[in-house]
Amino acid sequence: MQRMALDFSGTSSVDVMPLLSIPSASRPVAKAEPFKRYFSRVATAASAPPTMETKVSASRQIESAIEASRSLLSLGYDWDGDGSVGYNEETWNAAVAFLRRYAASVRRQSGGRSLPAPDIGPGPMGSIDIHWESGESELLINIPSDPSLPATFYGDDYGDASIKGTFSLSAENRGLIQWLATMR
Repeated sequence: MQRMALDFSGTSSVDVMPLLSIPSASRPVAKAEPFKRYFSRVATAASAPPTMETKVSASRQIESAIEASRSLLSLGYDWDGDGSVGYNEETWNAAVAFLRRYAASVRRQSGGRSLPAPDIGPGPMGSIDIHWESGESELLINIPSDPSLPATFYGDDYGDASIKGTFSLSAENRGLIQWLATMR
């Protein structure tokens, strides 16, 4: 099976679902069948409504990950012995705002499904990485330390599809929300 890579660079909103309904002879991409299988997991995940206990637990786990990531702010210049810059509160706040907003969007757009807690850690040049990884897929979001730069992302389902690109933190990226809705 051919592996598909999507590049959503410079887009603030990507909806891959319309690609799935294009007849195969007319598709602008190689084959959309892998997308049908991949994004059908969104509908499957949303079909079983989560319990209130599950929603609260997932929210607590995300908030715990956020609170634990606050320790990044104590990493100053050369914290790793290789001359790395430290982490500032503005970047950390942007990462936290992104995570909370996208977690709420996933809940709203997938019938109440909760986003699992990611790892939040140091990225290059004072940026902050937000990383989800499961046995089925992963997604890495990098929040830059320079607020004028776009955030970057890379996702892989370890099979048929991968995504990468940039997006503005000021607008929701529907493609990322769809990808996040499949995270378990």
